[in-house]
Amino acid sequence: MADISFVQPLTSFDVHPPTSSRPPSDVQPSTGPTSPSTLRRPASDVHLHGGGVLVNTTTFVNNIGVPLVKDLDKEQKRELNLKLGIYAQAFSVGLGNNLLTFGILLRWPQFFWVWHLVLGFIYLPWRFKRFSAKNKEWYMMDFCYFVQYAALIVCILAALRTQIGYESPLSDYNYGFMRAFFAFANGALVLSVPLFGNKVVLHDIDNTTGIYIHFSPAILMYALRWGVGFGTSKIEEAWPMMFQICKDMVEADISTQSFSHALWYDGPCRGTAYEFALYPGLVWLIMWGIPYYIIMFCVLKGYFEERPEKEFLYRDALKPGRIEGVVFKKLPEPLWQLGFMLCHGAYIMVAGFISIAFWNSFVLHTVFLVSIYSYAVNNGSKFLFEEVAAKRIQKSIHKAGLSQIISEPKVGTLVTEASQSTPPKPTLTDHTEMI
Repeated sequence: MADISFVQPLTSFDVHPPTSSRPPSDVQPSTGPTSPSTLRRPASDVHLHGGGVLVNTTTFVNNIGVPLVKDLDKEQKRELNLKLGIYAQAFSVGLGNNLLTFGILLRWPQFFWVWHLVLGFIYLPWRFKRFSAKNKEWYMMDFCYFVQYAALIVCILAALRTQIGYESPLSDYNYGFMRAFFAFANGALVLSVPLFGNKVVLHDIDNTTGIYIHFSPAILMYALRWGVGFGTSKIEEAWPMMFQICKDMVEADISTQSFSHALWYDGPCRGTAYEFALYPGLVWLIMWGIPYYIIMFCVLKGYFEERPEKEFLYRDALKPGRIEGVVFKKLPEPLWQLGFMLCHGAYIMVAGFISIAFWNSFVLHTVFLVSIYSYAVNNGSKFLFEEVAAKRIQKSIHKAGLSQIISEPKVGTLVTEASQSTPPKPTLTDHTEMI
């Protein structure tokens, strides 16, 4: 930015040189034709410094209003477009990702698990890198992420078992894991979309990853459970014995062959409370609940006490207004962490029990997932216009407009003895500049 510290833009102010006996509070805008009387600069934001006027630029820009893009010159528009270009590029990538995701889901559901894995190996490391910079990396120990890690591992092990004959110790539990994973994905995880206000924002990697974490596992299990309307035999034909969704994968096709069976399936593959509430609760306890408690609240207790800036789910639950916090805070404080875990486990089991309806009904499952995604799209639309358009883009225009205001004075200059020589460049902090 050019050194134009002693130029007064846009309006004619009654500005006095430093030697004047008049205090800064006397600095007021004139009511001439080039300076609307509605424009007021608070005295607290105006200071005399080195022969010029030192102004808080944030207050100044807010006072004069948002500049219009049409008022910017060609160079400033080019600079603004470069800054906003990342939005356009990211939006194109996000749209392509969405089209590819739903294209594979609806046309080739038997291959959707492969696409889910590919996205996982992209989004999860990217999320860790971004979260580490914000002291949020320990969120990735939470249950939602554990389900993603488990899904990736189970899918890879199942592929190794069927393709090269490698039998892992978990192979015998494939049938139970499929049902537990369905309960997690279509229970606690997908309900987190409205719970946490997840959004479909195509150009935003954090919101996109949030949708992947909480929504993608649900449509993965939708593809495996129903073949997206083609039936479970569609999955079995492509990957024999890989995903043990039902004991008889061909018989289960009846659930998509007539509306009555699609509305409610009551065959041998139907879900039960034991399989979708009690068994997932046991999996939660052994594979995540106990290890999480030991690692986060015992082994790393001192680490977190020394680093209050580190964020994770329990610390979120302690904030005012959090429902789970209201519940477990009724216990004595030494039991809060245990109470937090019990609340989490109860939520997992209740949500898993609800997911029985989606396992047994192709219609209900479809309507449910469409509703959840529609909610996220609506959230994203509000975010796009209320946050991105109204705030972030306007902030960029503000910056470009302020540059124009400073570099192209409209009315007079401040004439002082100091201004006739080259003044030293001031040292400024925050949003304060010389104008």
